[in-house]
Amino acid sequence: MLILRIWKPDYQQFQELFANDYCLKILTLITQKNQLKEFPCANNIAKILGIHISTATKYLDLLCNHEFIDKEQFIDRPGKPTYYKLRSLNISINLDLRFMNQTLQKISDITSLPNPLLREKANPRVDYYLDKEGLITRIVVKKKTKARRIIKRKFTLSKNESNFMKYIPHPKMETKQFTEVCAQAGVNDFFTLKELYNFLQKLEKYQIIELEK
Repeated sequence: MLILRIWKPDYQQFQELFANDYCLKILTLITQKNQLKEFPCANNIAKILGIHISTATKYLDLLCNHEFIDKEQFIDRPGKPTYYKLRSLNISINLDLRFMNQTLQKISDITSLPNPLLREKANPRVDYYLDKEGLITRIVVKKKTKARRIIKRKFTLSKNESNFMKYIPHPKMETKQFTEVCAQAGVNDFFTLKELYNFLQKLEKYQIIELEK
């Protein structure tokens, strides 16, 4: 029996799933595998699509939350990874543009976010780790305790965060506004802007950048 899956998203839900092509690629791959009576796990999907396991897991969880796919475990084989299967081969996406516009207007007032001046702070206790393209992928902040022990806080950056870091002025350079840095990083949607503003607050908290509000 064929089950028709009808999905009526608001703007944020649609943006969340289709801001890039990861979800479509994952859905297509799971469809192909399921039709062969195969049920891939997150590691299989990541290897086939050439993406990081954390990226695959993130979008698999989104697809599960929106009820496109189900995740199941082998009850009789403990320790085996979770596998994924489609809920339906027939998916209809119902875009009600008036409804989407209403939900967009509730959250997309970009001027509601502060727009501070910023630049990197000279901090010898911060170490940066770069990928082959020279983008920062990990930050380690060292802190000395009262007992003179060194503790380390490690942050793995998302692709958006890595690209954002690329355009932050160095300590001796002139400051730039937050939105200017975002524009240079190619950010053109409210949700990524919001993500980067939260990231900005984390950078300030650990004295990686300085802000002039």
